[in-house]
Amino acid sequence: EATKLKQWFAKDGKSKTSIFISREWSGAGRTIVVKTISQIKDEKLGISEKTDWICVNGAVIYIKADDFYYTSCPVMIGDGQCNKNVTNKGDRRWRCDLCDQSVDECDHRYILSLQIEDHTGLTWLAAFQESGEELMGMSAKDLHFMKFEKQDDDGFLKVIRQVMFIFKLKVEEETFSDDHV
Repeated sequence: EATKLKQWFAKDGKSKTSIFISREWSGAGRTIVVKTISQIKDEKLGISEKTDWICVNGAVIYIKADDFYYTSCPVMIGDGQCNKNVTNKGDRRWRCDLCDQSVDECDHRYILSLQIEDHTGLTWLAAFQESGEELMGMSAKDLHFMKFEKQDDDGFLKVIRQVMFIFKLKVEEETFSDDHV
């Protein structure tokens, strides 16, 4: 895999335009700083009160394909959608406990877990809805349909494997199941 990556970079990769997968990246008042994965860890980026914004030249080496989305509530609340998790009640209806409503159809929203690496190490990332769409090149609903309705495992794996970028990261520590991640 490393040899393939090196060949790709020598042939095409070094001339590719960076694609930022977060819509929060405005550049206004921020300096773009390129860091390695080991620098993120050594400098303890994301642990302080302030958010650290950095770029990483890396490759996706693994995408957790089991739980790449969640089913969400499509009900409009004010100017936006509820987007909270909904449960299938078995009667072809989806129930949102927050809205206290049932709907005929739910939305599918990305919640990707992926691992990237560079020449200094590897780390886990999370990519949510808009970032997931840019990263995967399609909506979570379309990817869900491909995998579970059409049962197109080859097409699904092709989408998963085609992901390779320069990443812009928002680095902050979070607690999940009593572990700092």
